[in-house]
Amino acid sequence: PPGALTARGAGLRPRGALRLVPGWDRGETPARCEARTGGPVNLVWRVETRAGLFALRIDGPSWQRPGVDRQRELLLHAAAAAGGLAPEIVAAAEDGSVLVTRFVAGRVWTPGHFADRASVVALCRRLAQLHSPPPVSYTQLTPPTSDPV
Repeated sequence: PPGALTARGAGLRPRGALRLVPGWDRGETPARCEARTGGPVNLVWRVETRAGLFALRIDGPSWQRPGVDRQRELLLHAAAAAGGLAPEIVAAAEDGSVLVTRFVAGRVWTPGHFADRASVVALCRRLAQLHSPPPVSYTQLTPPTSDPV
């Protein structure tokens, strides 16, 4: 993505990937680094440095399963961030195996949220915003002919 710091990511261990996090890149130790849970494909940490709060995503052991395309993901994430729908990409490994974004706190919806009219209205507004940006070029999303999909 334009303006994002890049580095070669293949084989980066979590400690090496931390070099892409603002603040850590200057050799400072993060104030806090905590593992997050929830995804079967990625290893994710919330990292706090003097430069701010960041999400650090590193490919997990099953990232190479069908349908995972890191280059396409970066393209779509950058488009969503430009539209205010995703956090800013701060840094990414050239191969997409490491991604650093601004950290955005959130919550998991429960059945109670769906029963609350104000929550559902807010969700509908967000979905309308999600579908309002101009589409990303289809040619940028077309898999290469060597892609087995």
